[in-house]
Amino acid sequence: MSNSRVRDDRPEAAQALDARLRERVAELHQPAGPEQQLGADAEARVLSRLQAEAPLLAASRKRVSQLRTTAAVLLLSAAAVLLYVRATRVDHSPTALPPQAARSVLPSQPACALPALADDALAGNHLALAGLGSLVLQPQSRVHVEHSSACELALRLESGTLAGDLHNLRPARLSIRTSQGEVIVTGTRFSVHSDGALEVLLESGVVDVQLRDGSALRLQPQSRLRHPGGAARAALEPLSRDDVQRLSGWLESPPVPAAVSGESDSTAQDPAPLPSNALLSDAETARRTHNHAAAREAYRAASRGGDEDAEVALLRWARMELELNAAPAALRLLNEHARRFKRGALGAEAGWLEVQVQRALGERERAAGAARRLLTRHPRTPQAAAARKLLDAP
Repeated sequence: MSNSRVRDDRPEAAQALDARLRERVAELHQPAGPEQQLGADAEARVLSRLQAEAPLLAASRKRVSQLRTTAAVLLLSAAAVLLYVRATRVDHSPTALPPQAARSVLPSQPACALPALADDALAGNHLALAGLGSLVLQPQSRVHVEHSSACELALRLESGTLAGDLHNLRPARLSIRTSQGEVIVTGTRFSVHSDGALEVLLESGVVDVQLRDGSALRLQPQSRLRHPGGAARAALEPLSRDDVQRLSGWLESPPVPAAVSGESDSTAQDPAPLPSNALLSDAETARRTHNHAAAREAYRAASRGGDEDAEVALLRWARMELELNAAPAALRLLNEHARRFKRGALGAEAGWLEVQVQRALGERERAAGAARRLLTRHPRTPQAAAARKLLDAP
């Protein structure tokens, strides 16, 4: 038998195309280098190369049918090899997927937005977290910053009380570390007290507490945790009205300027504060234009005094919160009014607001109790008449 090579009578263009097609299929069996990664676009690359060679088919008119058969067989072979490669080789390179596919696979995440803080950030008693809310440190308390980044703020509370009214920090978080454990906050209204024992008041939101004994607790809204320390177990209890008032008082305390040095500067003078009536006017203007954030700040500043304008500002602030369907916030302001203005001139107005707030909260029994107190304390006022009508209703 002759060992001579079988002669190929096809035109040179057809032979060249056949050789190129075989080379392309053979390349699929070789490991992919950094310049040619096998991935989701491998099939598109092979097909584009085959399509680029297709015009050469027109050069061979005598063997058209044979060339079509050869090309079809090679394409089927290439497809089979691609399926095999996809089943046995996974490309983990982030460049394997086109940008559109990558965006559909990887969901977008919000960026962390906590400000970077130095250790003396709480030299004063108020700390604003870049529009995410604020922290208030009570007098004689000691705290310092252990870690600060855009995604986590870790504070060490050595002693005293730290209260906060924070919006949603996610994906960032605030960690308050004490001698008895760590309180993890992602956005809520709360306080943490440490004096060897640990107390956490939680009015809204959810916080996680990790104690030194390894136990972990999740506090739900309107709850209080007390841990005396040592081997004693932590106790979870409902939040009382006194607890709510305590927390409100801490959060509403006026800011104290941070001390710059140990010596007082007799030449430095703080700018004279605006009178309460001017601040009240600013608050009313902001409320009418639906700028509620500015209205809150103006009401807060106007209500810090002890005069009649301050009392008016506090109750108008409560009225605005009630109109914005923020009944818990309105109730906190009414509790502050009861604490600061026990003999105020607007007791009847405050009493009727309490009736409305309790009804908005769904507390019909407490609303009826507030209406009865209003009748007793201010019987000859329009507010008492409205309360009487409410109590007489079926």
